[in-house]
Amino acid sequence: MNLAGIRTDTRRTVETIREWSRDENGLEAVEWILVLAGGVVPLATIMFNVMKAVVFYYEVTSWGVSLPFP
Repeated sequence: MNLAGIRTDTRRTVETIREWSRDENGLEAVEWILVLAGGVVPLATIMFNVMKAVVFYYEVTSWGVSLPFP
């Protein structure tokens, strides 16, 4: 590839990035993705970890209660 071809490719890439930065059609979708990634997913992860801890506590407690000595 010659130097003119590299310049043309670079110019096209810069123009594409400029068009994307000025486009406002997908902003609402990006905001929802950020809300999900920043809020809902971590809260769901915490909730599932708490549920696992409760199940473990129940298992240990039921095992201790079922032991044969008083």
